[in-house]
Amino acid sequence: MSLAQRMADRMRELGMSQSELARRVKVSQPTISAIVKGDTTLPKDLRKIALVLETSESWLLGETDDPAAGAIGTSDRDTLAETLGLFFVPDMDIGLAMGAGTFLEVFEQRGAVAFERNFLREISEGNFELLWMARGDGDSMEPTIRDGDAVLIDGAQRMINRPDKIWALTYGGLGMIKRVRTLPDGNYAIMSDNKAVDPITASPSEVHFLGRVVWIGRRQ
Repeated sequence: MSLAQRMADRMRELGMSQSELARRVKVSQPTISAIVKGDTTLPKDLRKIALVLETSESWLLGETDDPAAGAIGTSDRDTLAETLGLFFVPDMDIGLAMGAGTFLEVFEQRGAVAFERNFLREISEGNFELLWMARGDGDSMEPTIRDGDAVLIDGAQRMINRPDKIWALTYGGLGMIKRVRTLPDGNYAIMSDNKAVDPITASPSEVHFLGRVVWIGRRQ
């Protein structure tokens, strides 16, 4: 039995639609549809799909005939994380924006990173469900944010009331991490820390703010 067939069978057993699976995995519905149709062989979100379907990657790949073997439910994972004082923050791919809305609606999730809850309380507005992560891409924010650096974004902070802070936003169909300044005429200056990159002036209708960067992590 193929991956597509096993996914379809498991969704049927759980009474779960493609749109519901997509929402919980935090990918687009066409992404799930392509897998179920057999248009892709090994989806990058297979582990999360297995988690939501309350089974294992091994079963989905046909390596075992027992859907319960090695399975861990979403509720089990979240309960364990809460017991350990942790919270899983979604790690989003901001390369391409899919419209306006919350980060879950705009980008696809590629994983999750566990943070200590006490640490998150210190640096955020306190609503963990509105926290998300992204990765620096390119050198436009050098030296503050390097290519591949992790940034933690607080989606509860979306009003530009702190001058020259760093924000996650969408502009021109792309997701980006930039400094932002409100101009006297009501427009925004979207600025890079790399002095070789010119600033952009955008009207409120052209830019959509998703949250403020509250933490930067760097590999040594």
